[in-house]
Amino acid sequence: MIKYLYVITNGKNNKKYVGSSQSPEHRFKRHMYLLHKGKHTSKSMQKDYCKYGDCFLMNVIKTVPECEASAVERGLMIELKTYDSNYGYNDSDNLMKPVRKQNHLYVKPHPMRGKHKEVTK
Repeated sequence: MIKYLYVITNGKNNKKYVGSSQSPEHRFKRHMYLLHKGKHTSKSMQKDYCKYGDCFLMNVIKTVPECEASAVERGLMIELKTYDSNYGYNDSDNLMKPVRKQNHLYVKPHPMRGKHKEVTK
């Protein structure tokens, strides 16, 4: 399957939001619906929508295989610095989420994995 990487840009302050979707037009409409309702997950994007109004534009940047979308999306977030509130609206926590590659999920093991607590009676 193909995913589209897109960038939503605020026309007033040039801050950006990077995302990916199989249906970018539908996803952009959903972003705008949530902003209009005051329920967008990006609080800074919501704040700017309330301040500037409907000034957001979306551009599709590229298409990638679904198995590569998360990694490429993160690379674009880093390149555009959208995790930095001075430049964008992406949550920096998204950079720490696990990445799917070739239908496998790579996750850092929990530090307590394999360790057992001693039970005191």
